Amino acid sequence: MKEVLVLRHAKAEPAHGPLEDHERDLSPTGITAAREVGKRLVELGLVPERILCSDALRARRTAEISSSEMPAPPHIELFSELYTADSHDYFELLQTCSPEISRVLIVAHNPTVEVFLGQAGGRELPMKTAALAVLHFETSDWRSVNPGAAREPARLLG
Repeated sequence: MKEVLVLRHAKAEPAHGPLEDHERDLSPTGITAAREVGKRLVELGLVPERILCSDALRARRTAEISSSEMPAPPHIELFSELYTADSHDYFELLQTCSPEISRVLIVAHNPTVEVFLGQAGGRELPMKTAALAVLHFETSDWRSVNPGAAREPARLLG
């Protein structure tokens, strides 16, 4: 079985001045929430083996802070396409995963995270900042992770 965890980045500082959207950092609330997500993943025994992350600062910081709570943090791989991606890019990235990996975490942005969850499992979930969802796929091959292939609709991990 393959598991895909989907994390919407934590709360970011508001956009203001010349700061580009891509370079918005986390707010103090977002930093706390990102830390709590990492702790929750450890508590639930859902530590990912690979992290696929948008290269936007708020997503990178969410991934870094969350994974710092893990006993052996996985490497965070940055992908510019997860900043501007459509949901099919998520499937394409997952299909590149090594067969030995069972659990992957995607850290990215709305509305695409909601669309991806809906396409994978048949039901979109409302994903607030720092929301975490899980999908299960009954396969041993990441190339079989396609739209509609999830065993059941995504569920939020609270």
